[in-house]
Amino acid sequence: MCPDGSPLPEITLKVSGSRPEKKGLDTLAGFHVAAEPGGLAMSKTRFARWNKMPRFNCRRQGFTLIELMVVIAIVGVIAGISAPPIFKYVASNRLQASGDRLAADLQYARALSISTSTILRFTSTPAGYQLTDPVSGDVIREKQFSDEMGLGVNQTADFYPWGMADATVFNLSNHNDNVVVNLMLTGIVEVQ
Repeated sequence: MCPDGSPLPEITLKVSGSRPEKKGLDTLAGFHVAAEPGGLAMSKTRFARWNKMPRFNCRRQGFTLIELMVVIAIVGVIAGISAPPIFKYVASNRLQASGDRLAADLQYARALSISTSTILRFTSTPAGYQLTDPVSGDVIREKQFSDEMGLGVNQTADFYPWGMADATVFNLSNHNDNVVVNLMLTGIVEVQ
Protein backbone atom coordinates (compact mmCIF):
# COMPACT_ATOMS: atom_id res chain seq x y z
CA MET A 1 0.00 0.00 0.00
CA CYS A 2 1.27 3.47 -0.84
CA PRO A 3 1.81 6.07 1.89
CA ASP A 4 -1.32 7.92 0.74
CA GLY A 5 -3.44 4.74 1.29
CA SER A 6 -4.02 3.82 -2.36
CA PRO A 7 -3.26 0.28 -3.55
CA LEU A 8 -0.01 -0.42 -5.30
CA PRO A 9 -0.33 -0.58 -9.09
CA GLU A 10 1.09 -3.45 -11.13
CA ILE A 11 3.93 -2.58 -13.46
CA THR A 12 5.87 -4.48 -16.08
CA LEU A 13 9.63 -4.52 -15.76
CA LYS A 14 11.84 -5.49 -18.60
CA VAL A 15 15.04 -7.17 -17.62
CA SER A 16 17.58 -7.69 -20.37
CA GLY A 17 17.91 -11.32 -21.40
CA SER A 18 14.59 -12.49 -19.91
CA ARG A 19 10.86 -12.14 -20.49
CA PRO A 20 8.76 -9.37 -18.89
CA GLU A 21 7.45 -10.04 -15.37
CA LYS A 22 4.50 -8.46 -13.63
CA LYS A 23 5.26 -7.37 -10.11
CA GLY A 24 3.65 -5.10 -7.61
CA LEU A 25 5.53 -2.18 -6.10
CA ASP A 26 5.72 -4.00 -2.77
CA THR A 27 8.19 -6.46 -4.36
CA LEU A 28 10.37 -3.52 -5.25
CA ALA A 29 10.67 -2.33 -1.67
CA GLY A 30 13.17 0.44 -1.29
CA PHE A 31 12.81 1.83 -4.78
CA HIS A 32 10.67 4.52 -6.30
CA VAL A 33 9.45 3.70 -9.80
CA ALA A 34 8.48 6.47 -12.20
CA ALA A 35 7.37 6.32 -15.82
CA GLU A 36 9.59 8.38 -18.12
CA PRO A 37 9.56 8.76 -21.90
CA GLY A 38 12.48 6.38 -22.32
CA GLY A 39 11.09 3.68 -19.98
CA LEU A 40 10.94 3.15 -16.25
CA ALA A 41 13.34 4.86 -13.90
CA MET A 42 14.08 3.53 -10.44
CA SER A 43 15.69 5.46 -7.63
CA LYS A 44 16.17 4.95 -3.89
CA THR A 45 13.55 6.78 -1.84
CA ARG A 46 12.07 6.90 1.62
CA PHE A 47 10.28 3.59 0.95
CA ALA A 48 13.54 1.83 1.78
CA ARG A 49 12.31 1.39 5.36
CA TRP A 50 9.83 -1.25 4.12
CA ASN A 51 12.74 -3.68 3.83
CA LYS A 52 13.55 -3.28 7.51
CA MET A 53 10.12 -4.29 8.83
CA PRO A 54 10.18 -7.43 11.01
CA ARG A 55 9.08 -10.59 9.23
CA PHE A 56 7.52 -13.69 10.78
CA ASN A 57 9.26 -17.00 10.52
CA CYS A 58 7.21 -18.74 7.81
CA ARG A 59 9.23 -21.98 7.77
CA ARG A 60 7.23 -23.73 10.53
CA GLN A 61 4.55 -25.82 8.84
CA GLY A 62 3.73 -28.65 11.27
CA PHE A 63 3.80 -29.89 14.85
CA THR A 64 6.79 -31.10 16.79
CA LEU A 65 7.03 -34.69 17.95
CA ILE A 66 6.66 -33.59 21.59
CA GLU A 67 3.40 -31.76 20.83
CA LEU A 68 1.98 -34.81 19.06
CA MET A 69 2.99 -37.12 21.93
CA VAL A 70 1.33 -34.84 24.50
CA VAL A 71 -1.94 -34.77 22.50
CA ILE A 72 -1.89 -38.57 22.10
CA ALA A 73 -1.27 -39.00 25.85
CA ILE A 74 -4.19 -36.69 26.73
CA VAL A 75 -6.54 -38.54 24.34
CA GLY A 76 -5.41 -41.87 25.84
CA VAL A 77 -6.10 -40.73 29.40
CA ILE A 78 -9.57 -39.45 28.47
CA ALA A 79 -10.38 -42.70 26.64
CA GLY A 80 -9.17 -44.76 29.60
CA ILE A 81 -11.35 -42.83 32.02
CA SER A 82 -14.49 -42.90 29.86
CA ALA A 83 -14.31 -46.50 28.54
CA PRO A 84 -15.78 -48.42 31.54
CA PRO A 85 -18.91 -46.23 31.87
CA ILE A 86 -19.48 -46.46 28.12
CA PHE A 87 -19.25 -50.27 28.14
CA LYS A 88 -21.64 -50.45 31.11
CA TYR A 89 -24.07 -48.13 29.32
CA VAL A 90 -23.95 -50.23 26.14
CA ALA A 91 -24.59 -53.47 28.10
CA SER A 92 -27.48 -51.85 29.99
CA ASN A 93 -28.96 -50.51 26.75
CA ARG A 94 -28.76 -53.97 25.10
CA LEU A 95 -30.47 -55.54 28.11
CA GLN A 96 -33.28 -52.97 28.05
CA ALA A 97 -33.73 -53.44 24.30
CA SER A 98 -33.94 -57.23 24.72
CA GLY A 99 -36.50 -56.79 27.52
CA ASP A 100 -38.58 -54.54 25.29
CA ARG A 101 -38.32 -57.09 22.47
CA LEU A 102 -39.45 -59.88 24.84
CA ALA A 103 -42.45 -57.78 25.93
CA ALA A 104 -43.32 -56.99 22.30
CA ASP A 105 -43.19 -60.69 21.40
CA LEU A 106 -45.47 -61.52 24.32
CA GLN A 107 -47.95 -58.88 23.15
CA TYR A 108 -47.69 -60.26 19.62
CA ALA A 109 -48.45 -63.77 20.93
CA ARG A 110 -51.59 -62.50 22.67
CA ALA A 111 -52.80 -60.59 19.60
CA LEU A 112 -52.11 -63.55 17.30
CA SER A 113 -53.92 -65.94 19.64
CA ILE A 114 -56.98 -63.70 19.66
CA SER A 115 -56.97 -63.09 15.89
CA THR A 116 -56.54 -66.77 14.92
CA SER A 117 -58.72 -68.12 17.76
CA THR A 118 -56.06 -70.65 18.74
CA ILE A 119 -54.03 -71.37 21.85
CA LEU A 120 -50.38 -70.40 21.45
CA ARG A 121 -47.51 -71.46 23.70
CA PHE A 122 -44.63 -69.20 24.69
CA THR A 123 -41.67 -71.28 25.93
CA SER A 124 -38.50 -69.77 27.39
CA THR A 125 -35.10 -71.27 28.15
CA PRO A 126 -32.02 -69.56 29.58
CA ALA A 127 -30.67 -69.16 26.01
CA GLY A 128 -33.82 -67.71 24.38
CA TYR A 129 -37.53 -68.22 23.73
CA GLN A 130 -39.95 -69.34 21.06
CA LEU A 131 -43.63 -68.97 20.25
CA THR A 132 -45.27 -72.15 18.94
CA ASP A 133 -48.64 -73.56 18.01
CA PRO A 134 -49.02 -76.51 20.43
CA VAL A 135 -51.45 -78.36 18.16
CA SER A 136 -49.38 -78.34 14.95
CA GLY A 137 -45.94 -77.81 16.54
CA ASP A 138 -45.14 -74.94 14.14
CA VAL A 139 -42.61 -72.39 15.43
CA ILE A 140 -44.06 -68.92 14.83
CA ARG A 141 -41.29 -66.81 16.32
CA GLU A 142 -37.93 -67.59 17.90
CA LYS A 143 -35.20 -65.51 19.58
CA GLN A 144 -31.79 -66.55 20.89
CA PHE A 145 -29.90 -64.31 23.33
CA SER A 146 -26.21 -63.47 23.14
CA ASP A 147 -23.74 -65.14 25.52
CA GLU A 148 -23.81 -62.30 28.04
CA MET A 149 -27.58 -62.29 28.54
CA GLY A 150 -30.28 -64.84 29.30
CA LEU A 151 -33.48 -65.79 31.09
CA GLY A 152 -33.20 -67.36 34.51
CA VAL A 153 -35.18 -70.61 34.19
CA ASN A 154 -37.31 -72.63 31.77
CA GLN A 155 -40.87 -71.27 31.72
CA THR A 156 -44.02 -71.79 29.69
CA ALA A 157 -47.00 -69.49 29.22
CA ASP A 158 -50.10 -70.24 27.15
CA PHE A 159 -52.14 -67.54 25.41
CA TYR A 160 -55.86 -68.17 24.99
CA PRO A 161 -58.21 -66.95 22.23
CA TRP A 162 -60.29 -64.89 24.67
CA GLY A 163 -57.22 -62.71 25.56
CA MET A 164 -56.14 -64.35 28.82
CA ALA A 165 -52.69 -65.83 29.47
CA ASP A 166 -50.85 -67.83 32.12
CA ALA A 167 -49.37 -65.37 34.58
CA THR A 168 -45.56 -65.60 34.38
CA VAL A 169 -42.61 -63.47 35.43
CA PHE A 170 -39.57 -63.50 33.10
CA ASN A 171 -36.21 -62.36 34.55
CA LEU A 172 -33.84 -61.30 31.80
CA SER A 173 -30.35 -60.55 33.07
CA ASN A 174 -26.75 -59.92 32.07
CA HIS A 175 -23.61 -59.58 34.20
CA ASN A 176 -24.54 -56.04 35.38
CA ASP A 177 -28.30 -55.75 35.68
CA ASN A 178 -31.65 -57.43 35.13
CA VAL A 179 -35.02 -56.58 33.59
CA VAL A 180 -38.28 -58.10 34.84
CA VAL A 181 -41.01 -58.71 32.26
CA ASN A 182 -44.34 -59.48 33.93
CA LEU A 183 -47.04 -61.29 31.96
CA MET A 184 -50.32 -60.85 33.84
CA LEU A 185 -53.32 -63.15 33.85
CA THR A 186 -55.23 -60.67 31.67
CA GLY A 187 -52.52 -60.94 28.98
CA ILE A 188 -51.13 -57.47 29.65
CA VAL A 189 -47.32 -57.21 29.69
CA GLU A 190 -45.29 -54.90 31.94
CA VAL A 191 -41.55 -54.23 31.79
CA GLN A 192 -39.90 -53.27 35.07
